[in-house]
Amino acid sequence: MKVGDLVELSAKGKDLLYCRHLLGIIGIVVELKSPLDRMYYIHVSWMGGPARTKHLRATLKLVSKVPQRG
Repeated sequence: MKVGDLVELSAKGKDLLYCRHLLGIIGIVVELKSPLDRMYYIHVSWMGGPARTKHLRATLKLVSKVPQRG
């Protein structure tokens, strides 16, 4: 995963209570924090949701297809 990728919650992310408000929202990766003990945070800016949140890689997945409106 790299800066600029479009992401959404993975199956694991959808099961987490603190991520429930992000269901069905697409975000863009804006920053990758340095690895500490092999785990690092991915900062995501959500479209139509909270301005910016941080997640572990397991809670996110790349968007395979952006839904069309209208």
